[in-house]
Amino acid sequence: MEFANCSATALIITGALAVIFGIDISLLLIWDWYALIHGALGVIAAFRPENRRSKGFLIFTGALGVIAGLMVIFLPIESATAVAWFLGIWLIIRGVSSLISAFAPLPISTRIMVGVGGVLFIIAGIIFFNNPGSAALAVSSILGVLLLIWGGFTLGGGVWILQAKRDAEKLVEQP
Repeated sequence: MEFANCSATALIITGALAVIFGIDISLLLIWDWYALIHGALGVIAAFRPENRRSKGFLIFTGALGVIAGLMVIFLPIESATAVAWFLGIWLIIRGVSSLISAFAPLPISTRIMVGVGGVLFIIAGIIFFNNPGSAALAVSSILGVLLLIWGGFTLGGGVWILQAKRDAEKLVEQP
């Protein structure tokens, strides 16, 4: 039950951050802080015992998020096209990670939400990678909308896990 509580809390926090940062779709600097924080949380999550099987992948995707966030913070103008390519790669990898997670032994509603989020990340990544100049100009709008949608799905998954945990605890308590 402790794992469900930690997982739900992490999903709710990540989803809330995504929604908050997605609301202001016109500021690139808000997204870079999201990528930086999400990447750092991914690296930290890699060292949790329950993530033993995906440790390398979590470290890799987390490091990409941290690097993408730092690039946008410290080199906003000089690296716009490079950042768009880098973000495209990170979004595709993040989407593949979500799609893989969608096949985990989770409830169907959570798997659907994670899968839809993964598809959205992959679509955004392909757009960024294939059109870096245009993506550099539209990065905040695309990511803002993506973060709103993904954040809503992530929040929903976290709330669903908390409810399932409460239901399981009630069943255990019944004689």
